Amino acid sequence: MIRRSLIWKALAYRVVAIAFTAIFTGIKTSLEIHIGLTLIYYLFDLGWERITSRR
Repeated sequence: MIRRSLIWKALAYRVVAIAFTAIFTGIKTSLEIHIGLTLIYYLFDLGWERITSRR
């Protein structure tokens, strides 16, 4: 249950961050930035799980 509320909170923060950067860069650029960052975070997390699971 806690995990689900954490996901919604993280999603809400992401939406606020997209809106905030859209003010300065425009919505298209803001979405590109945040999609790129999300992919980097996801790939890093996958790599980290693989590295730590081998130990």
